[in-house]
Amino acid sequence: MATDTDPVMFDILLKSAGSGRVPNLGNLDDFKPPQEAIDACSRWFSGSPLVVSRTPFGFSGSASQDQIEALFSARLERVETPTGQTAYRVIVAPSPPRELAEFIDQITVIEPPVHFEA
Repeated sequence: MATDTDPVMFDILLKSAGSGRVPNLGNLDDFKPPQEAIDACSRWFSGSPLVVSRTPFGFSGSASQDQIEALFSARLERVETPTGQTAYRVIVAPSPPRELAEFIDQITVIEPPVHFEA
């Protein structure tokens, strides 16, 4: 059952030398973000209410629907899946805060996995 405290899970992909290309085993290192981008985003996140963790290509985290909408200029609609899970339908896609726009390539709201009852 959905509650007002169900977190919104999200991933942030940072820009890199590989941005706009298709990754493969030969160019994977090109997709690792520059240290400058990691440091700038880390500083910004440390002063925000978001809970984030570093990933090889950016950040992953969670926040309330209100926080996501306010910080990323997004609009989400909370829905309950047929199995009772909470999911968020993206009405207006999240965009990077002005201070981080030069570093962030993409913000993705993560949908929960679908679990089927046997």
